Amino acid sequence: MTRSIVLIVSVLFISHLAFGQDPFTKKELSNGLSKRATLKLADRYYAESSFYSSADNYKLYLKKDPQSRYANFWLAMALYQARDYEGAEKYFARYYSIKPGKKDKPKKWEKQDKDFFRLGHLYYGMVLHRTGKYELAKTHLQKFKGIYHHINPEYEATQLKLAKLEMDGCDSEMVLGKQKVKVKRLSDEINTPYTQSSPFMYSDNELYYSSLDQRSLVNYTGQRNKKYAYIYKSTREGADWPKGVKLPEEINEPGYFTGNGTFNASRTRFYFTKCMERDDDRALCNIFVVDVKNGKIAGTPTRLPEGINYQDKYTSTHPTVRQVDSKKEIIYYSTDRDGGKGGMDIWYTQRNAAGEFMAPRPLSAVNTVGDEVTPFFDDSVHTLYFSSNGLPGMGGYDIFRSSIKQGEGSTWSEPVNMGKILNTGADDLYFTRSGDQTHGCFTSNREGSVPLAGISTASDDIYYWEFMRFAVQGKVSRLGHPNANMDSARFNLYVQNADGTRELLAVDSTGTGGHYFFNLNPDQDYVVEASRPGYLPASQNVTTRGLENDDTLIQNLLVSKDSYVIFGKVMEENPYKAIMNAAISVYEVNGSAETLIRELPARDSFYYVTVPTGKDYKIMAHKEGFFANSSRASTRNLDPETDSVRADIKLRDVVLNKEYTLSNILYEFDQSRLTPVAKLVLDTLFQIMKENPSFVIELSSHTDGKGKPQYNQNLSQARAQSCVDYLVKKGIIKKRMKAKGYGMNKPVAPNTNPDGSDNPDGRALNRRTEFKVLRQ
Repeated sequence: MTRSIVLIVSVLFISHLAFGQDPFTKKELSNGLSKRATLKLADRYYAESSFYSSADNYKLYLKKDPQSRYANFWLAMALYQARDYEGAEKYFARYYSIKPGKKDKPKKWEKQDKDFFRLGHLYYGMVLHRTGKYELAKTHLQKFKGIYHHINPEYEATQLKLAKLEMDGCDSEMVLGKQKVKVKRLSDEINTPYTQSSPFMYSDNELYYSSLDQRSLVNYTGQRNKKYAYIYKSTREGADWPKGVKLPEEINEPGYFTGNGTFNASRTRFYFTKCMERDDDRALCNIFVVDVKNGKIAGTPTRLPEGINYQDKYTSTHPTVRQVDSKKEIIYYSTDRDGGKGGMDIWYTQRNAAGEFMAPRPLSAVNTVGDEVTPFFDDSVHTLYFSSNGLPGMGGYDIFRSSIKQGEGSTWSEPVNMGKILNTGADDLYFTRSGDQTHGCFTSNREGSVPLAGISTASDDIYYWEFMRFAVQGKVSRLGHPNANMDSARFNLYVQNADGTRELLAVDSTGTGGHYFFNLNPDQDYVVEASRPGYLPASQNVTTRGLENDDTLIQNLLVSKDSYVIFGKVMEENPYKAIMNAAISVYEVNGSAETLIRELPARDSFYYVTVPTGKDYKIMAHKEGFFANSSRASTRNLDPETDSVRADIKLRDVVLNKEYTLSNILYEFDQSRLTPVAKLVLDTLFQIMKENPSFVIELSSHTDGKGKPQYNQNLSQARAQSCVDYLVKKGIIKKRMKAKGYGMNKPVAPNTNPDGSDNPDGRALNRRTEFKVLRQ
């Protein structure tokens, strides 16, 4: 990683101050310096990372020698380091357009390519990647991979990996989707030509950020820097963010670059970094924490322990806090310490309930051989957002996300590029989002930033992003009763996951007249559910997929009652006369299964019962002196305007010892074995016995006058017994039934006609099975 980028993401502002150094005034440069001296001065500035000044001097040289390969190449490199991508593209193109002249010696030309320009195709490809010329970028990167060699195999492998990464980024950019967000740079009150960074939204109306409040290019000569970045707090005024107020010196200690401020979830601790520029031009940042009470700094900042911070050698910066519980938290941060995968990697440490910090560990799931910086952890969705130049993207630093897989410990998902709009070919860093997931901030040096020294992509500005404004609204009504009062309705908004599960996202129970309103995120599936006491919940699917512009969806819902009243009158079968104080049993019927759900106390001739909707029921009435009987009712598919279902029950009186004939109890000739038809008839008697559990009956069988009396007596007894045995097998207790055969002794019709001839109709009536109730 170049020094400029290190400083941008670690120290925030030092690099831009270095860019402004110029110990030679323009008058001196144009007043006697030779071409050779000008070129040496440009090289010196480049070596010192003073890229603006380096570029100015290469340009002066090219006015005298526009075909200089050396000056065009290193001017392109200086402009790339200064993040002037369009300028760098222009001069790389000029460099590659220069052809050897007649006086150029081939060996010298090849030596120059090897000594000075061997990274040309790589950096030209990187520039073209950033400016969106992906196919041309891949062409140069492929050339680089084909010709590049280095005596250090490890260094060669690193450069070839970088070229491969850039090519993968060009390919991925072509398929990256656009985030449905709107992006707006914050006002010039906050953003200046110098870098602003580390925005943290304390609330929707309070923004903490870091800035060097400098409006023009800083020039200084040979002295140590006197300009420092500090942390500010801006409070929104309507739609505008005014210039922030600098935090007190407990935080913004003079002589240090201060930034990367962040709070824990409970807003009781404030983490930030203090950075200094060392003599070797490397940045050294350390992380500090201070207690907060009622939104104000309460105490003296404490430096996190050695091992997380270092007094020398390594930098630690960009803290973000994940809340584990009310007392424990995890701090993710960026560092270039040993043990990582690349230059800057994301590490983490845990603060326990006693305030002690555990030994840090690398977050290997997101780290690459490139640089991972500016992490932000969102507790509400268990997701880490960070920027990386070591993963395929649109060029430079892109914003990525990785989520903790719930229920699987510390397993993280594969990093996902956040897509276009949020990411560009510039450096996109410091992504944050609000608690409701709909908006946030980030920094970028994209086109549209405040220019520095005429370069539109030179400095990082703070941008505000928000999702396209999607919403759903509607009302709930009762099916068939559009004017029914729904003031107490409750509405739930669920996120519909790809696996079919759903998660509750929001609740609206404040609307009147049954109205609701929810904000929605883009490209997301939802379920809206309405509920109200006395009604079944109703839900509808809603999606914002495919919506390209701000939109409010209309989704009305209809609910139906969750219960109905079944009522009726208990009366005698004939004549119709009310029966008082019958006992009522209510059964839920599901196919052939019946489940008792309610028993009603005896009262007047009317009954009523409240039952759930969408089911079938049987209502049974019992009254001494009457056969029990039932009526069926259903709460399925009722008319929307219906609140109740009527089911009257008619009972037939019981006369003790009265004989009731069971028709069609048939037997095979001269047999006592029941036929299938006979069994079906006995099933009716089984039901009577089941519904009247106190009945004791005599079950009798009769024959006609044919045959010998004793034979008929025995046959009728066997037939009566077969009926009892059948009912016993069905579950009726044996002692409740008495089998009696009467043979031919109780005819109900003549077996012969008056003239002595056979009377088959009479004999058929005599071959009968009867029952009578002995006790009730």
